[in-house]
Amino acid sequence: MTRFIIAACFVTVAASTFADIIGWRAHRGLYPDANAVTEWADDKNVIWKTGLPGQSNATPIIVGDRIFVCSEPTTLVCLSMKDGSILWEKSNDYSSDAGINAGINADGMPLAHGTNGYSSPTPVTDGTFVYVLFATGVAACYDMDGARQWAKLVEKPNHKWGHSASPILVNDTLIVHVLDVIGLDLVSGAEKWRTPAEHAWGSPVATRIGATDVIITARRGDIIRASDGKKLLENSGGLQYATPVIVDDIVYYVEGIARAVRLKAVGDAVELANLWTTKIRGSRHYGSVVVDNGLIYASSREGSFAALDAVTGDVLYETKLNISGATNSVYSSIVLAGKHIHVGSEEGVTVVIEPGRAFAEVTRNTIEGFRSTPVFVDDRMYVRTFGNLYCIGK
Repeated sequence: MTRFIIAACFVTVAASTFADIIGWRAHRGLYPDANAVTEWADDKNVIWKTGLPGQSNATPIIVGDRIFVCSEPTTLVCLSMKDGSILWEKSNDYSSDAGINAGINADGMPLAHGTNGYSSPTPVTDGTFVYVLFATGVAACYDMDGARQWAKLVEKPNHKWGHSASPILVNDTLIVHVLDVIGLDLVSGAEKWRTPAEHAWGSPVATRIGATDVIITARRGDIIRASDGKKLLENSGGLQYATPVIVDDIVYYVEGIARAVRLKAVGDAVELANLWTTKIRGSRHYGSVVVDNGLIYASSREGSFAALDAVTGDVLYETKLNISGATNSVYSSIVLAGKHIHVGSEEGVTVVIEPGRAFAEVTRNTIEGFRSTPVFVDDRMYVRTFGNLYCIGK
């Protein structure tokens, strides 16, 4: 059984290895080789659209000619990239085969908010197996043909609004952050280590500090060694809702209070240097930011869009996108595909923006609403809406 050793968010390895592992915020939301269309609608530039068994906020992941998406409450769906046909779907409910084999007692589902549901975590894959986590606390592993390798009740979330943090892969370990941060063996699902932590909406990210592979939690910015779960540093920063972005040795924690810190290995410890702190508009920032070419792009749930200088933290501009309805509904993370930034909303409106130090809107497009984040391959964009998976292109 071949296992890859490069994590999706490592920033000290060559970019060509990033394709080995695909999961939440792979490539930090950057798709430099994409050549996607900038205009679409239900009747324009839709190559195919496939109805899904339930809604979900999870982002699709693409492996070869297959696309994996989640559906409420605990279903993993595999589709053909060519025509959108559903190849297989597997339930991971407590009462399903996956649940029964995980040794789960059907003693009631954890709490979850209707907006969040149970399927917000995005799956992760090493190209051979797909690993999935649901807000029931169940993690599972499948091969490309849908054969379940293992399933496990890691621990039940206990937050009244549920769970959304996605799993990540580092070397031979699947790492999940439910209540604690837990390292699972890829082959068996057995628990390798467990580190106490605070609940987080945002997903942890992986990087390398010196020669040590670590993960950084979203909520407090704790630095945890991936091999054994040892906490090397506490509270390097943190976000209420989103996922940090790492570029080289700098971690960007961007929401209402934006912060940049530099991490440095000092023996077996980690040294922290605060670079800058800046305030930007917006009550909450559900979506993660994009950092590219020395600039940071962020959007609040109200659709307040900002560009910051990544070196100084200076706010270059802030503008209202007018894509957020009465529910303040920008949940999607920002992506930069080819030459354009994309910011989408729960209403299904996506604003396409020219990157740079001044704001320039290119187009805005509307389809069915979504809370997930689009992904791009070549000249196609894939969007998981509430009811469908769209393939958009020419």
